[in-house]
Amino acid sequence: MPSGARRTVGSGGTQERGALSSRAAATMPTASTLAAEVAALDSARRAIAEGDYGRALRAADAYPRDFPRGQLTADAEALAIEALVAAGNHVSASTRAERFLAKYPNDPHVARIRVLIAQ
Repeated sequence: MPSGARRTVGSGGTQERGALSSRAAATMPTASTLAAEVAALDSARRAIAEGDYGRALRAADAYPRDFPRGQLTADAEALAIEALVAAGNHVSASTRAERFLAKYPNDPHVARIRVLIAQ
């Protein structure tokens, strides 16, 4: 029986088999949403690689508005910090880095953020 299928049990009741709760399903990103999130961050990465730090920062800053429940929020913030450092805006980069480190102390980007701010 496929995941999420229902089968009849006893006196007309139903039992869900292998289905996620509707609440859990509502909070999981779809493959297309996650692909869109990745594409948005790839745009910021490309802009950094091309030396267009303003465009990179706009793309990174748009992420939380475009994906309010996005799965890559820390990645977007790390890219914003990287763009600020590359643009020479160390004061804003340091401020955002401090917030990042407080909010995401165990994130895989922590080491990179520390290196960026030390430059």
